[in-house]
This record gives sequence, C-alpha cells and structure tokens, in this order.
Amino acid sequence: MLKDGKAFEPQQERSRATADRLILATIQILDEFGLEGAVVPKIADKARVAHGSVYRRFPDKNALIRAACLHVLQRSNEGNRTLMKAVLLRPSLEETVGCFVGLLFLQYRTHPRLLQALEQFVAKDGDAQLTSEARRLSGENVDETASMFLTFKSEINHADPRLALRFAILNATTSIRTIAFGPSSLWHDLFPGSEDALATELVRTFISYLRSGSCAATINLSSTHQQLNDSIAMVKRSIPASKPGNLEGRSAESQ
Repeated sequence: MLKDGKAFEPQQERSRATADRLILATIQILDEFGLEGAVVPKIADKARVAHGSVYRRFPDKNALIRAACLHVLQRSNEGNRTLMKAVLLRPSLEETVGCFVGLLFLQYRTHPRLLQALEQFVAKDGDAQLTSEARRLSGENVDETASMFLTFKSEINHADPRLALRFAILNATTSIRTIAFGPSSLWHDLFPGSEDALATELVRTFISYLRSGSCAATINLSSTHQQLNDSIAMVKRSIPASKPGNLEGRSAESQ
C-alpha cells in the first residue's frame, strides 16, 4: 500500500467493494475523457456512490488515480502471463511479430485517452513510489513479452537474445506510442500512407534487427562525441570568416 496520502486501507468488505468500484470508474472516466476530465464528481457518478464517499476511501483525487494506474498495469501483466502465448504466438517469427505490432496499434487506437492519461499522470505526479512501481510493472510486462519471443531464440543472432528482444519491443512500443499520441509528429509527415504501411515497416525493422547479428564494434559515446566535436571544429576553421566590409562592398557593386 502506498504511503503519504495514498489510498486508505479499507477494513470492511463493503468498503473494499466501494473502493474497487471507484477505481474501475476512474479507469472508465480516464478512457472516455482523459486526465483533465477525471474529476471527482464525474468519477463518483460513474461509480454510483455519493461524492463524499470518495474521500472516505481515498485522501484525494490523485490517490485514486494512483490506484487506478497501478490497477491497469497489474491487470495488463496478469493478462500477459495468462493469455499472451495463446493470443500472439504463431508458427513463425514473422507472424508473431506481426500480431504483436498489430496488438500495439489496436491498444493505442482503442484506448488512446486512457493510455495517454496514465503516462501523463505518472510523469507529472512526482510520487517516487508510484514511479518506481510503474516502472517495475512495465519492465515485467516487457520481459514477459520477451519470454514469449524466446520461442524463436534460434533465429535471434545476438549475444544476449533477451536484451535484443527488450530493445526491439521497446523500440516498437515507443514508435507506435509516438504515432498514436503525436498526430503532428514527423511520422505522419514522412509516412503519410496508411497504418498498414507503418506496421509493415515496424515488423520489418523488428525482425531484421533480431536476425542481423551484434554490432561488430562497441560504441563508446564519449569517444564518438569527442571525434565529432574535433571534426566540427576542424570544419569551422576551414571556413573563411566573413568580413562585413567585403559584403557591403559587393552589395554596393551589385547596385
């Protein structure tokens, strides 16, 4: 149970049932109206409880939304553990990745306000305990997905197959999140076609990365940054400094 202004621990069965209804109502309101629309009166009405009942179960609205966030993440992990292989696993890596990417698009298109609201709340709430728990649950979700893809371990050309899968999963997820949440992003300008085309490219990237093998060279960013800075400085030195007088003179001559 989270501390310092988080949800009260309900002591009776009826109180627990009311708290559960409020959490589910909060999720529904977030799904319909987003974070800004999640106000206590609207949540209480959705849960069919008196407005004052909210504060007998939760200290404030933020405590209720924290509980809703964790509930969504926990249920997502439970669903992955019990249903993922049955829903997504196919005979080939290509088919399985296609189903996975398709599921991500489906989730972000079916529940865009809810998913964006949860992400915004965790980022803005500033509660270290919530952030830590959300990251832990999200990490478990990624690893559960990676475990399913390890069915095709023999096709993954990487020294650390699980690490490679984590990268591929996060790359696909964050790309689709940007596409779904950023209608004015470059994704839509540079890939103006249908989502089918985007999904095809994401599947291609996912599979190609897993099968391409490890990078031959180890990347050291500090060394790379130094080389880039040296190159930039050398290029700048090779460009003659502009002389305002000369520019003015050429301008006068052109007239």
